[in-house]
Amino acid sequence: MSTPTQRWTRFGLALLIGALLLRSRATPAPVPSSAPPGEFSSARAMVHVRAMAERPHPSGSADHARVREYVLASLRALALDPQVQATTAVGTRSPAAAQVQNVLVRLPGRVPGGKALLIVTHYDGVPASPAAGDDGAGAGALLETLRALGAGAPLEHDVIALFTDAEEMGLLGAAAFVREHPWAKDVAITTNFEARGTEGRSMMFETGAGNLDAVRVLSTLDDVTAGSLFVTIYRALPNDTDLSELSLLGTPALNFAFIGGVERYHTTHDDVAHLSEGSLQHSGAQMLALARAFGNRPLPRPTTGDAIFFDLPFVGIVGYPESWGVPLALLVAVLVGALLVLTARRESHTARGVTLGAIGILAAAALAASVAATLGTGIVALHAATGWDGAPQWRALYAGAIALTALAMAAASWALARRWSSAPALHAGALIVWAGLAIVTAQLLPGTSYLFTWPLAAVAVAALVKHAARGARSAAETPSALVAGWVATALALALLVPVIQMTGGYSLPLDGVGAIAIGALVPLLAWLLAPHLESLGGDRRWTSAARIMIGSLVLFGAGAATVRRSGDHPTAENLTYVTTPDADTAWLAAPIAALRTASFTAAALGPSPRLIATSANADSSLRWVSAALGSSGGLAMRGLARTITDAPAVAVVEDSLAGERRLVTLRFTAPPGTLALRVNGDAFVTLVAIDGRAVDGSRFRRPPTALSIAFAAPPDSGFTAVIGFPADSAVSLRLSAMSAGLPATGAPPIPARPAGVVAKGSGDMTVRYRRVELRSLVRP
Repeated sequence: MSTPTQRWTRFGLALLIGALLLRSRATPAPVPSSAPPGEFSSARAMVHVRAMAERPHPSGSADHARVREYVLASLRALALDPQVQATTAVGTRSPAAAQVQNVLVRLPGRVPGGKALLIVTHYDGVPASPAAGDDGAGAGALLETLRALGAGAPLEHDVIALFTDAEEMGLLGAAAFVREHPWAKDVAITTNFEARGTEGRSMMFETGAGNLDAVRVLSTLDDVTAGSLFVTIYRALPNDTDLSELSLLGTPALNFAFIGGVERYHTTHDDVAHLSEGSLQHSGAQMLALARAFGNRPLPRPTTGDAIFFDLPFVGIVGYPESWGVPLALLVAVLVGALLVLTARRESHTARGVTLGAIGILAAAALAASVAATLGTGIVALHAATGWDGAPQWRALYAGAIALTALAMAAASWALARRWSSAPALHAGALIVWAGLAIVTAQLLPGTSYLFTWPLAAVAVAALVKHAARGARSAAETPSALVAGWVATALALALLVPVIQMTGGYSLPLDGVGAIAIGALVPLLAWLLAPHLESLGGDRRWTSAARIMIGSLVLFGAGAATVRRSGDHPTAENLTYVTTPDADTAWLAAPIAALRTASFTAAALGPSPRLIATSANADSSLRWVSAALGSSGGLAMRGLARTITDAPAVAVVEDSLAGERRLVTLRFTAPPGTLALRVNGDAFVTLVAIDGRAVDGSRFRRPPTALSIAFAAPPDSGFTAVIGFPADSAVSLRLSAMSAGLPATGAPPIPARPAGVVAKGSGDMTVRYRRVELRSLVRP
């Protein structure tokens, strides 16, 4: 039978955790079109999103031109004078190029022509997606923001609005702006707005270097989700947005995105029907508020270092210089040291208890992380094997089940340790581990240190208050101890619960790092709040752990019973038709992993598809298929009669010798409708220039090990590339021209995609491949 204290503790913890979970996903209510002119209205912005996201509009397509004309017309309707920056862009983060058409407009301030705020979004999408979230929401929000700014008094400084082209092809529009546009030198602060899904709060997840001043301005806004933890994580990920190119401007920068519904990202279901208007409102309201905040402050901004920062409910952004991280962690370690001294004076066998506490929290976190990783991988494998799909790696039910499993393991480890030591001694040992984590993170990963420093500080102070209540019958029941304990609990939960939710199954998948993050963080948090574990368990601690595990099993069962493929949680499957003039047979291909029982891919490829485990062991007559798709993984293929005869081509424009090195200018052309022409070659070949613009690979995210370039939507006249290679070498080039959709003739009838099966990224496409030996083309 539980005591009143146990019941109130359960109620208080459930209330706090539930409120924090709801807040971390909650978006503002949409604002109607009847709102005052100076306010941001998601209803007004949604009009633009609907118009732009009618159909997919990858860069270079007819629909892409349609969207560009819509943006230009909308800007002119606001009495603005937009311009188009048309140029060849060469990326610095990936080997890509394109003829881009950026749309720009400058909203004059009271002192026009000086330093300006740059607001950036992109107006292209991937071939499979209508791009309502990524990045129709950003483009619609920017149009509505410009309208709202124009409805009020001019800002002190200019605002430059940049709608970039070919972001999806390699951030190419942003690269062109930085490299060539005269307004680039006027930029004093940059804000970029993105999406990696269709719902959720718009988070500030990336900054430029020296972000303390920008964070201080951000802290003046209401309802912001931000943290230096997100910045630290993102800097370690192999991801890029336009801000990766714009960072070359060397100015402060803030990057925003909503990331809920990631299973719809870059799919046909990134459409208006699935786009959350609340997410659009949250993103746009911050865009407008930042424009006013920076536009009316002195520009350029002062030079500062980086900040440690986080948001708290009812408080907002809390930030301080990164240099404070280590001193604060050391100060909190002193509090833990004082607590350890007091514990040693009042408890017997303190050294044993402290040691057990330190071992117990580390063992619980390590074991739970391992179990969580196994569970996450197993859940995804189960759904794949049964055909349930339903994006289990992104589902809250399974994330909650894994979290409860980790909590049960934490409660069990506490119950086991309590057999040999007192609660205060064990708790002191756990706090020593937390102090070590605070100091280490403050030194090595300062942006993450607040997760350990501030919860630890609050809990250590609460424990000291409890120790100070000497004369009470039960120190834990004194008003001061109760208040301090619950304040510490609220702070620790407010900082860590949203992070656990955001990392596990939301921003990171449960079949990878997401589950590990849940498994490690939940026991650390539980042992930090060990007085509550003690209170909940009482004399029946193992019962408490068992009850939590039963709750976990209930959530697992609910997930197994309800998580299924649907329109909101689709499965992505693409088909590719591959052809070359050098072979009589064309092939319909897909990854072997998609060839599951009763899958759309299996139905399209027929009963006996040809399998190629890897390109290395494919027979020579089929290696060209893997080369055409740029795939080193397994392929399932169905042979077809070749009906497409056109193919990409290359011709020599100029050929010269520079010592022992040959420089050759080549013109590449592709069939009409090509969305991207990929050129691959030998490892000893160097790409020098594209359409006269130098190629600098020093900042490539993944430097190619051989000649590699992707040119988006090449014009009918083609593009030129200068390559260099040893004079006595032959060069083999592999050209792959990719166009949207499967051919109208020649391909077999393709079954309709079942409900919940969608195209993603490039979608279904046709690839025309050609291999060229350059030796026969080069003049002697």
